[in-house]
Amino acid sequence: MRFAIQFKINNKELPIDYRRKFISFLKKSFENYNKEIYERFYKNRDNIEKDYTFSIYLGRCKITREKIELENDEIILNFSTYDTETGLHFYNAVLGSKDKKFDMGKNNFITPQRINLLKEKILKEDRVLFKTFSPIVIREHMREGNRDSFYTLKDDGGIEVIKKNMKYSLEKIFGESVLEDIDNLKINDVNTKTVSIRNYDINIPCTLGMFEMEGERYLLDYFYKAGFSSKKSAGFGMLEIME
Repeated sequence: MRFAIQFKINNKELPIDYRRKFISFLKKSFENYNKEIYERFYKNRDNIEKDYTFSIYLGRCKITREKIELENDEIILNFSTYDTETGLHFYNAVLGSKDKKFDMGKNNFITPQRINLLKEKILKEDRVLFKTFSPIVIREHMREGNRDSFYTLKDDGGIEVIKKNMKYSLEKIFGESVLEDIDNLKINDVNTKTVSIRNYDINIPCTLGMFEMEGERYLLDYFYKAGFSSKKSAGFGMLEIME
C-alpha cells in the first residue's frame, strides 16, 4: 500500500536532520489515533518487524551545513508498506491529523492538507531495475563495543552485510526457506553515488541512484513495498520500479 501526504510549511526552512521531524509527526498522529496501536509500533519495537518506509520530496532547495532552504512551501511525504493493515492504520492516523498544524520548532509548522492513495506497480519478471526514492543505509551492528559500521553498494562487503541483515529479519516473516533465496539474490550497481546524510547527530554514508536486483519475485516485491536494507522506518530505502 502506498500513499502520499502533501504538507504546507509556513517557514520555508528545515533542519539538515529533517527526517526526525517527520517521524515525530507520524508518531504524534498515531498517538492521537489509537494508543494501543501506537504502543505496538513505537514502544514494543523489538516485537515486530517494521515493514514500511517513507521518503520526503522537498522540491527545489538550497542546502547549507545547518539548514535546508525551500523554494516553495509544499512538501510531499511518500509512504509505502508491505502490509495492508499497517498501511490502513498509518493512513487513518494521518487522516486524523489533516489540516492540523504540527510544530516543527523555531516558529515553524507543517500542515497535512491532502492524502492520496498511489497505485502500486506489479512485478512481472524476476529481474528489476530499482531507483532510490530515499537513500539506502547499509548498517552492520557490532555487539562487541555496541557500535555500528556503515557501507554503500560500492563498498567491498556492502552486499554481504545487506544479505546478513536480510536473513535475520526476513526469516521471521517468510520462514527458513528464504535463506537460500537470499543467498541466490543478485544485486548489481547500475548508476549509484555515495552521499552523506545527517541522522540523529551522526553523518551516515548512503547510496542514491539506480541498481538492478535479480531473484525470487516475492523478495523483490517485499523490497519494493517495505523498503530496502537498514533504517527503513526512519525514512530510508524507499524504492521505485523503473520501466
